[in-house]
Amino acid sequence: MNKNAAKQLAELGAVAALYVITGKLGFLMAIPPGNVTAVWPPSGVALAAALLLGSRASYAGIWLGSFFVNSLFFSNITNPFSPAALAVSFSIGVGSTLQAYMGAFLIRRFIQSIKPLDRPQDVFKFVGIELFICMTAASVGVTSLCLSGFSRWTDYAYTWWTWWLGDTTGVIIVAPFLLNWSTRPRIRWEPWRLAEAALLLVPLLITSLIVFRWHSPLGVAPYPTEYALIPFLMWAALRFGHRGVTLLTIAVSGIAIWGTLTGLGPFARGTRNESLLLLQGFASTITVTGLVLAAAIAEYKRAEEALHKAHNDLERRVQERTLQLTQAAKLESVGRLAAGVAHEVKNPLAIILQSLAYLSRSFDGSGDSNVPLILNYAKDAVYRADSVIRGVLDFATQKDLQMRLGRINPVIEQALLLVKHELDKSHIRVVKEGGPSPPFTRLDPNKMEQVFVNIFLNAIQAMPDGGTLTVRTRMKELVGNNGGAGHRRTDHFEPGEWAVIIEVEDTGTGISQEILPKIFDPFFTTKPTGKGTGLGLTVTLNIIEMHGGSIEVRNREQGGTIVTVMLKTTERAAHVQAHV
Repeated sequence: MNKNAAKQLAELGAVAALYVITGKLGFLMAIPPGNVTAVWPPSGVALAAALLLGSRASYAGIWLGSFFVNSLFFSNITNPFSPAALAVSFSIGVGSTLQAYMGAFLIRRFIQSIKPLDRPQDVFKFVGIELFICMTAASVGVTSLCLSGFSRWTDYAYTWWTWWLGDTTGVIIVAPFLLNWSTRPRIRWEPWRLAEAALLLVPLLITSLIVFRWHSPLGVAPYPTEYALIPFLMWAALRFGHRGVTLLTIAVSGIAIWGTLTGLGPFARGTRNESLLLLQGFASTITVTGLVLAAAIAEYKRAEEALHKAHNDLERRVQERTLQLTQAAKLESVGRLAAGVAHEVKNPLAIILQSLAYLSRSFDGSGDSNVPLILNYAKDAVYRADSVIRGVLDFATQKDLQMRLGRINPVIEQALLLVKHELDKSHIRVVKEGGPSPPFTRLDPNKMEQVFVNIFLNAIQAMPDGGTLTVRTRMKELVGNNGGAGHRRTDHFEPGEWAVIIEVEDTGTGISQEILPKIFDPFFTTKPTGKGTGLGLTVTLNIIEMHGGSIEVRNREQGGTIVTVMLKTTERAAHVQAHV
């Protein structure tokens, strides 16, 4: 026997056994002919099985349980294997199974939720559907009994009413209990929680016993003592949700039935069945009230959580936007500075450089021997100043991107080739990781090459004694983006979109947490004078944002840093990648 067959057989047996056990309890309170009762928990068992399992085995279990428990009843009054008894048991089983199937179908159709009691409107839909669907088993069952002669046609209405109310009450009380307690509990049973549950349960049981088992010295009086249970119901809904309400109603119903059967409590009337019908009406009412209240509270909590999440998300977006605006303001300031520098400084520097070149050519070697060295120092200083100015101009000047759909790996390869001399000189090993087909994205190859050259040079300078430079490329479906220090992003990304991820990992010294939030600021550098302008990462950030992407720099636990570049790709690019 394979695992699936064993599972199906286990479902069938479990449903049938639970149906028979609860059915035997229900028959203890039956009216003539003996298998019609105002208390019928199996209807709730059947619906819960249909909703939770919904398999053929579960429906077979419902039919088998109904057929078997009714056959047991007929064995007490006639031959259970007689054609009439078998036909009635068969038809009642069909009616019960059809009722569970139709109820589950309509609940899924109109509530469309795996938790059909999570909202107040869904509770009302659930009750409305079952009030209608429970007519199925009552109509099939009572008609079968009358046709076979086990019940009189003159008693049809009363028998039908008892059957329908028993099924409806069983569904309303038992099905929610099984649906809520069969799923994984969400209540964390900490000591204080257990103490509160005991504080609720003990007074509830005492009150229930007083209401339904108390011998009044004044005799039977129509005092509405049953309403004393409502505060406990509200407490359970507020503090323990659906599980608390359903457990409370099961416990109260059990005590109430026990008391009513002994002729005690506010619902004890002329006949036992009349008393049970009144009691079941009350039990159904308080159950629905509790479920609606629990659903309303659960919905309020979900709305509160969603509002809190939206508030946090808004704050995060405001902070990110503030950073972007601050960065934009810095860029604007640098742009204005660059424009002035271009006119006021670059031309004089060119004249100085030409003059120094002329002096170098004119020096005949006589006089001070340090003159050539000084002239070279001066030319180097002018070159560094010119490099800073060109970097500022490149950073401040927004040029149109030459975007096209292409592979990112060739761009990375070209950038690695440009820094190969620095890699070899620093004895750095390069490790490339990625799929067999490089990801596609829309990019400007020249600009992105500049980005990776800057990233690689920073990594090389962080590993003066050698190390490993690892470059990874992959595609990723986005599920959210939460950045921290050293993170810059745009708000172009949405969960569910595809992106190209490029990670550059080094084994260098890493970046201190104090410095990490500043690394993208213009002119911020930790390098010695003459070794950097402080514009490399700023230019890198600018280019990536022009591509609608993001960049994140974080430290590795083992030492060194990881730079993650994320570029938004199109559905077309993702489709091309998936079929390469």
